[in-house]
Amino acid sequence: RGQRAADLFQILAWRHPDWVKALRDAGADSHLIDWLLAPEPGVDEAGTELPFRAHGDLPDVPKWFNPIRAPRLVLAGTGRVVPVHQVGDVVRNLMVDEHENTARCFTRASLAAFLADLLQQWRSCEVKGDEWVLARQSMGGEVNARLVAVLIKKFWQRSRWDRVLAGMEVLARIRSKVALLELMEIAGHPRNRGLGEQARIVLERLAEERGISMEQLAEQAIPDLGLDENGRLRLDFGPRQFEVRLNLELDGKTMRTLPRPGRKDDPVAAGKAVAEFREFKKQLTAVIRSQTDRLEIAMSTCRRWTQDEFRTVFLEHPVMRLVAQNLIWAAHDADERTVLFRVGDDLGLLDVHEEPVALPVGAVIGLAHPLEMSNEWTSHCIDYHMTPLVEQVGRSSYAEVPEFPGNHVWGEALLGLGARGWKLHGDDRAGVDGLCRGLKGGHLDLRISTAFWS
Repeated sequence: RGQRAADLFQILAWRHPDWVKALRDAGADSHLIDWLLAPEPGVDEAGTELPFRAHGDLPDVPKWFNPIRAPRLVLAGTGRVVPVHQVGDVVRNLMVDEHENTARCFTRASLAAFLADLLQQWRSCEVKGDEWVLARQSMGGEVNARLVAVLIKKFWQRSRWDRVLAGMEVLARIRSKVALLELMEIAGHPRNRGLGEQARIVLERLAEERGISMEQLAEQAIPDLGLDENGRLRLDFGPRQFEVRLNLELDGKTMRTLPRPGRKDDPVAAGKAVAEFREFKKQLTAVIRSQTDRLEIAMSTCRRWTQDEFRTVFLEHPVMRLVAQNLIWAAHDADERTVLFRVGDDLGLLDVHEEPVALPVGAVIGLAHPLEMSNEWTSHCIDYHMTPLVEQVGRSSYAEVPEFPGNHVWGEALLGLGARGWKLHGDDRAGVDGLCRGLKGGHLDLRISTAFWS
């Protein structure tokens, strides 16, 4: 309520400055008025014509928009900020700019923050129309992609299919790793089949535009979480600095959280560092969840990588190299001869006896299937306390497809298989009566009796 009251006062003061003068003349608290109307700090770009249209045939600024609350826009050329009285001109240009001409005038970070606040203002007012606010989020960055992904799910729950489609197109235009990862999270959601199917359509189109497969697109979407080439993230508190590193268990046992900022720390730098670390942990959880499902599918479908692809996707990625070190791999040459190996601490390839492995020229690499692993490798994994994302040791496996007549399963468990590479087949009652999954050299069909489906 307090934020909304402040928004209303600031909007009225911006549109009717004479009212503010009247309030001051009537004896209102000038200090409170000054505090409410004070913009964020910054050096205004005064006396210079801003590099976009300020006049002409442009629509009016939406009545719900509060320019005083909005983050300051920084001009790319000078580093100065747009004066508050000219922010309305920026919004009017954004309303009609579909080619990102206005966006080029500002620094990317300041524009992303401005667009994110614009989206929040639009949503908080629950206004009809003004869908251009959602569309312009494509000019932003990672924060905008995350906001749009959250809104897509809310629009879906409220049956706003038009806004769902518009939001997915925004993520497709952003094209960042975070935007792709958000689309893949939506596509893999087992409970929203219609939403997931639409997300997969968008992803398939993006893969086709890039001339790659869906699996390769998923690999391009894996974020580095801000880690450098050595797998380290440095956080700055001002006088104190902290270094974050992932261990082989891919958790935060050594540093679960940052210490609280102290009196001697820089409050601004420490606040940014705490927010960055919180986002890092959130993204890490999402990456591990998505890669667990993806690698499970890769193992069961005998996905193969060339040696160059393996090096790029796994060994050179600060997160995926730790994933690779916890798995057993199999190299296959043209004669289908197989060499099993693991990735050592120095990223060298080692056999079960810890001897270096030289891969045959032209050999392709895949995850070792439990049926390929010897007892020596099983003991090796246990001795080295390996914690793989994909269960390769001790899992049930079948040389032939078994039958399970008369078994009952929960419907949610079947729907959850959609995120693990199975395609669901529906019946006339919008239920599920079968699943299909591609395997090496063929496919597997699973038929389900829906007599007791509920």
